[in-house]
Amino acid sequence: MLVFLFALTIERGVLPPSSRAPLMIGFLGAYTTFLSATGRRYRCAMSRASSVALGLALWSGLTGCAEAERLLQPDRCTLAVMTDTKDGKVEIDPPYTLTLTPPGVSPPTGIGFSGTGWTTVDITQVSPDGVVVDTFRGNGVDDRGVMFPLDRPGRWTFALVDANAGCRRQVDVTVVLPV
Repeated sequence: MLVFLFALTIERGVLPPSSRAPLMIGFLGAYTTFLSATGRRYRCAMSRASSVALGLALWSGLTGCAEAERLLQPDRCTLAVMTDTKDGKVEIDPPYTLTLTPPGVSPPTGIGFSGTGWTTVDITQVSPDGVVVDTFRGNGVDDRGVMFPLDRPGRWTFALVDANAGCRRQVDVTVVLPV
């Protein structure tokens, strides 16, 4: 069981690292204590040690279940990808492909985000050559209408992470030269 939970939190990334302590130490620790206490061959149906261990297992199991439910509930954050046009901001659909605006033409090529459920989001912008161009922390994904400039062709990556809300997304945008 310990190996299974370890694989889910570390190797697979299914459960966030913050779930390690409640699940591995709390629930499994109480469970093994309960098993060792009840495994003794006492004649009485319920000894003091086993009732304490049972209480610990139940308490740990309930708190572990509450934490697991919080961690495993479906992502409650929505995300829309926006771009700026001469007519204003418009939502675009995947696959996200934009044409690079020529120099001096307004508005320049850029990308922004909108959505619900995000509280404090960290957005990291990575250029086509793998360099982190910008990082931004805002109150929600559409905080202050931030647009991230895309100044050259290639595949741009945006990582959006909100640890408080438990939401994360990766958005890939391909910028092409005008024809």
